[in-house]
Amino acid sequence: DLGCGDWLGDTPFHVSVTFGHVDLFLDLTELAKVEGRLLQLLNAKSVEGHTLVDMAVKWGYWSLAERIKGIIQEQEVRVAVSKAVAGGGELDPKFRGTLVGKQMARELKKQQGVKARLVKNLRLEQKAISREMKRSSYFKAGDPNGGPQGSSTCAIM
Repeated sequence: DLGCGDWLGDTPFHVSVTFGHVDLFLDLTELAKVEGRLLQLLNAKSVEGHTLVDMAVKWGYWSLAERIKGIIQEQEVRVAVSKAVAGGGELDPKFRGTLVGKQMARELKKQQGVKARLVKNLRLEQKAISREMKRSSYFKAGDPNGGPQGSSTCAIM
């Protein structure tokens, strides 16, 4: 379990950051994304109250600290955009006019575009199915020879 801590409450994330293992940290990040708990695990605190950013700064891994901040911000934007999409497409007013708000607006626009394309494709598929059903019922309801309903067959005698 990625959230399981040792006797100090340090998760595998804390340990990887403490020793500056960037590759391990990134691998753990990918695993946490799969589990859907990345933001929760990135914000986890040790018994002493240290976050991952605190640990990176404490041990002098400044670039790692900045990278962690960026990943956290990216995840917060994704969560906020998901909430906005679920809530009808409105961004939280506290983000308007900020750099994060602009990121959120771009991501929201992208998701809305994807949603619009999916809806359009679904409608086209429904129309095609409806046409096919009408066509097949048209011939099934006709005479046993497969002609359309109400058609007469000529038999030469």
